[in-house]
Amino acid sequence: MSNIQVKLKGIKQLKHGQYHQKQQEVTINQQNYAFNQLNLDNPITGQIYGTALNYKGEYEALESEMNEDPYKAPPKAPILYIKPVNTFSSDGMPVPLPKGHDELQVGAALGLDLRHLAHVEQTMNEYG
Repeated sequence: MSNIQVKLKGIKQLKHGQYHQKQQEVTINQQNYAFNQLNLDNPITGQIYGTALNYKGEYEALESEMNEDPYKAPPKAPILYIKPVNTFSSDGMPVPLPKGHDELQVGAALGLDLRHLAHVEQTMNEYG
């Protein structure tokens, strides 16, 4: 069993519950639900950042421009960007295509909750 927080569609607050992996069930307010029957929404409460030029093909496509003004050299550190709210999509929802485009490029990404990482780092520092 794992403690979880979920956001259900149509409800603004995050709900606290427990996830029972073996049964694929979630308990919220002492009621059990099959995980695949929950109508989940994006639980975004903070800002989402991405790392630009994180894919080899993207870097190669822009490499020649990096040596021109105003940059004059490739970046020496990660370049971050902010993901706007209109780019979030809930589970099972359609993804709208921008005008003038008939396809999208799909790529996997890893998400980290930095609040949790900060807590882990603080705990590690306290206990050596």
